Formats: sequence, C-alpha cells, structure tokens
Amino acid sequence: MMFQMSLLDAMYMQTNCPCLSDLRRLHDWQKARLARSLERIPPEAASLHEWNDALEYLAKGPPQQTREAARALLITALSVPADGADGAYRPPRFSPRSQNIQTNEEDAST
Repeated sequence: MMFQMSLLDAMYMQTNCPCLSDLRRLHDWQKARLARSLERIPPEAASLHEWNDALEYLAKGPPQQTREAARALLITALSVPADGADGAYRPPRFSPRSQNIQTNEEDAST
C-alpha cells in the first residue's frame, strides 16, 4: 500500500507545526529552514496546482505557469525575512505586472 501526501501536508510535517494553519505564522528561521528543505524537492515532485496552492497559501503569491516558476517564487518568498520591530511576519508584496517579489523595505523607499 502506498500513501501520497500533498505538498502543503509535507511542509506541515517538516516544520512540526501543531496544525496546518500555523504554516502562515512561522518565524523567520523556520521559513528559511523550510525554504532550504524545498530546494531539495524537485519541481516534478508535486503538481503545478500544489505548488501554486502552497505559493498562494504561504506567500499570497500569484499563480505561476510552470512548476519551476511556482517553486522558485515560493522559495524566494519564504527566504525574505519579516520586517518591523515586532518581528511579525509580513508577506512580501508581489508586483502585478512583473510578478516579482518586493520586500516591505523596498516599499518604504519608493
């Protein structure tokens, strides 16, 4: 018998979070660790739908056209540290035109 796990479930298990929704509230070091873990997962290990689900759920990122692009954007988004003195996570903002990540620090300079 073989069991298959979704990408988000695998990420949840990797972080040892009490529940799946806690993935949205990871500390910077946990996000960086998860990003490093995702670097070892090939794009073809999950469907495009799963990569885009994880990207939207964790980083509020726009859907991508390929697994490779969704995976790369998710890894980048998880690697961007939180800003602010309170240490609270603030997801990176995505530029609708280029779909590039902008950190909150970049927003302050423009």
